[in-house]
Amino acid sequence: MAGGRILGIIFFLSVIFAAISSAINQLEVPVEAAMEKFNISRVKASVIVGGILFLVGLPLDLDMNLFGTFADTMTIYLIPLGAIIILGFYFYGIDSKSIEYEIDLGAKHKVGKYIVKIGKYIFVPGVLIILILGVLYGGIG
Repeated sequence: MAGGRILGIIFFLSVIFAAISSAINQLEVPVEAAMEKFNISRVKASVIVGGILFLVGLPLDLDMNLFGTFADTMTIYLIPLGAIIILGFYFYGIDSKSIEYEIDLGAKHKVGKYIVKIGKYIFVPGVLIILILGVLYGGIG
């Protein structure tokens, strides 16, 4: 294919840049927390957080069984549990009218009431079912 090599280079460079930008984005919150809690510079906080994550990640990289256990724990238990906590608080802990108002703010078509209903009666119970089935079956994927 004419130009295939060039397209391949562009594609894989794009993947590399996407990975780097995602890593930077995911480190932003712990770096900011370290800066605020310990009153240190961004560079120092970045080095500390990056170093800690490197040390935690090294055993996961060297032992695929450990990595598999870690990945299963995250995807089967912790991510759905986090979704239940956040969405439960959002859809059941905050007044529905406030949520609808914020969603509809500046919107041409008001959809806030539909989103609240879908969240309360479909999304939250659906994630709860996913969590329960994941616990019972050791994953549902």
